[in-house]
Parts: sequence; structure tokens; C-alpha cells
Amino acid sequence: MEINNEFKKYCSDISEIVIKKFNQKKFENDLQKSLNIDATKLNVILNKTKKSLRENKIEGPIEVSEDLLIRTFCKRSILFKISYEYYKKKIKLENITYEIIYKDWISALKDQPNYKGIEKYFNTSDPHFNNNAYFWYIGLKNKNLFTNIEIPFIILQEYLNFKFNSNLPITAIDKIDTLINEHKLTKEQQLYIYDKLLGLIANADLATQNMLTIINVEIHDRRWAIEPYDLTNETKRYDLELILKESKNYESIEDQITFLRKKQLEFENEHGEARYLQELINNIQIDIDSLYLKLKKHNLSSTNNDIRPDITNVKRKIKLEFIHWFTIISCVIGVMVFLFGNNIYGRFSGNENPEIKSNEQIWRKENFDTVLTTINLPYLENFPIIDNGLFIKYYFNDLIFGGINIDTVAMNARSKSGENLALRKSKGEIYMDINKEPYIEFEYKGTLYSIETVGRHYSFLCTIRKSINQTLQMKRYNQL
Repeated sequence: MEINNEFKKYCSDISEIVIKKFNQKKFENDLQKSLNIDATKLNVILNKTKKSLRENKIEGPIEVSEDLLIRTFCKRSILFKISYEYYKKKIKLENITYEIIYKDWISALKDQPNYKGIEKYFNTSDPHFNNNAYFWYIGLKNKNLFTNIEIPFIILQEYLNFKFNSNLPITAIDKIDTLINEHKLTKEQQLYIYDKLLGLIANADLATQNMLTIINVEIHDRRWAIEPYDLTNETKRYDLELILKESKNYESIEDQITFLRKKQLEFENEHGEARYLQELINNIQIDIDSLYLKLKKHNLSSTNNDIRPDITNVKRKIKLEFIHWFTIISCVIGVMVFLFGNNIYGRFSGNENPEIKSNEQIWRKENFDTVLTTINLPYLENFPIIDNGLFIKYYFNDLIFGGINIDTVAMNARSKSGENLALRKSKGEIYMDINKEPYIEFEYKGTLYSIETVGRHYSFLCTIRKSINQTLQMKRYNQL
């Protein structure tokens, strides 16, 4: 799908007609206000999307284009649909007035699906608000916090107007207070409203957060006036000693590692917003590595205990075998001296007669399977292997095998259970389902390697071996 530049310019100009109509003027009714909001969003999307994509590169198997984003955001815009109809009819811009747009916009609005009750709050013009509204409903429907479950949604939808009142933060929040007083909310209900508003802003895109900075401060101030925050539980969440103590509630080392890995991923997600968590993440990794070493020692100890006989019997057995073999060897040497004389070495080496060569036994030198490394596969990070020309990556539900030298590699993979494993290639990378615990064999620069992955979310142990015996039929990247 491609949107031509001429149409984009046409839509942008129509949105400008609406915006200029009430520039620094009061709206006469709520419908004019809604039309202005629609025009403002459309104008921003059409003129800022390309710049946003350029500044915030999105990596992944699906390429996100400017036109895809415009289509996604504009499919709910009534003004966008009206502009499309004007463009198809080849109506010139000089023949389009605000009054025409307003009339057609009202007509199109009446044709929109008429959502009733709670569902209308899941279908506003703001996808971020819609997603949050659904989860509020899930959380409230089994509680008795509000007698009428629609009341918090009536108040919280004022968030949709914040962007257009960002320069009037006190007025914007006064509207919230007015609605709170109208519905006579209790202290707990007021806290719910303010906490959800703060959550909306905190989880909005960066541009919205920056725009609503002052409103955010005003909400914090009023929320704090109702009841100061209790940060005790929050600070406990980041206490390393308490985290490690909680992990000890699990009996097996494997479960302790899984618990710590989940905590680490939780903090890594928060780290995107709060950079101070990196030290805690690193400390948890140290404890995870320590547990892996403990697990290896435990497994080795268990194996040795299974095969270790009684030491007294071992000594007795060694002593008897030594006497037995010493007697046999002495007899053999005596017989050989009797038959061949003292020059036994000369007889067998051929040195006794230079023209006589002994039969040489040629031993074939073999390469043996060697473990290069065993690691706890890091999440969402490239892990370089071999000569740094290749890498592996734990990426959500996939194991990715790639690198600058991927075209020189022949490889194949199977699941832990021996089944065929679906391989997907994209932009120099090969994707496979990590939940199948992939076993990979590949040939690189004349040497055979294997990668064995075992574990479960969110902890996978990866072992890389060199000079293996090939068991899979391999293919080049361009053959996959």
C-alpha cells in the first residue's frame, strides 16, 4: 500500500483549513472542538511521521513504512475519509470551505458505529487510551470500588483533551476536580482516578510525555494532597538481598535461576524509563552466573557419587591386579629372551638389518568433539561466536542465527525431540522457535560446529561445540 504525496499534501491542506478557523478562538460547541482535534491529529501524522521514523529506527522482521503508519493512525479519522472523497471527486482546494467540511464531517459522524455503554471508551480516536480503558474495565468489573462502573471512564476521558490544553494545566485539572465533585467520589475513588491519569501519561509516547510535563506535575501535586505516596513496597522491589532471599523459596537451582532471570527481565523493561536500574540488573546477573556454576558442580558431584566404589575395596583390587599382571609380564619377557636373545628391540625395529623394514602401523589422527563455551543466553542481545563473524540471539520466542559471514555458512537444525525445525530467513538472519530447544549444526570455514539450546522462558543454556560428527543434511543460506 502506497499513499501518493499529492494526496498527503491535499489532506494536510484541508486539515489546515479547519485548524486556522479557530486559531486562538473559542469553540462554539463540542462538535467543533472534536473536528479541530481530528484535524490537528491528522496534520501531525501527515507531516511528522517521516521525521519520527528517521529519528526512531524500528528494527525487526517487519519493515514499518511511513504509509503503513499513516494508514494505521488515520483509519479512525473522519476528516481523512472526507478528504479522500473530495480527492476522488477532484474537488479543488479553493472550492472547499470550513462550513463545507463541518457539514460533511457531522454527516459522516452520524454514520459512524454507535458504540454504547463502556465500549465507546474502547473506541475513541486515541489507541493508547482505548487499550488502557479495556484493562481498567477488566480490573473494575469484579470490584465494588464504583457503584456505576462508567463514572471513572467519564472522568478519565478528559485525558483526550489534555493535548489541546497543555498550556493551561490548572484549567485542565480543574475540570477533573469538577467532575470528581459532581460525582461525589470517595478518597479511594479519587486516588484511583489520579493514579490512572498518571499511568496514562507515564506510558504514553515520548512526545506526549514531553507535551504533558506540566499537567503531569499538577496531577502529582493534587494526588499527593489527597494522600502521600507510600514508597515502602516500591523500595523493597529493588532490594537485592530481599530478591535473593525470595529466590531461595524455590528448592531447585533451576527454578531459582528462572526466578532471578524473570526479575532481571522485569527490571530491564523498566530500565528503558529508569536508567538507574543497570547496577541492580548486573548484580542479579552475577548471582545467576554463580548459580550456574553451583548447578554444574552439583551435577558433577552427583555423577561421581553414583560411580564411586568403596575405597578399601579399590585399594585391595588394585594390589591384586598389580601382582597378577607383574607375574604375566615377567613370564612373557622370559620367553621372548629365550627365543630371540637379548636384542629384542633390534629384532622388532628392523635395526638389526637395515634392508628389512618392520611393518608400520599408520594411525589416523582424529579431531575430537570440543566444547568451546557454555552460556546463559542473554535476552535481546547479539552474542558473538567463533571469530565474531557470526552471532546468536534470544529474541522473544525465537533463536536468531546470523552475522556478516552468514552467506558462507551451511547449516540445519532440529528440535530437541528430533523433529524438523522450521527455519525462517530475513535480512541475513535465520529465525527458529527457541521453545523447541533447537539443536543446530553448521559448517564454517571448513570446520563443523554445533549449538545446543536447552531451557525454558526465561532462561536458556546454550552450548557451542567444535569438530562434531555431522548428523544433519546442511544447506546454504540462499538454499533455505
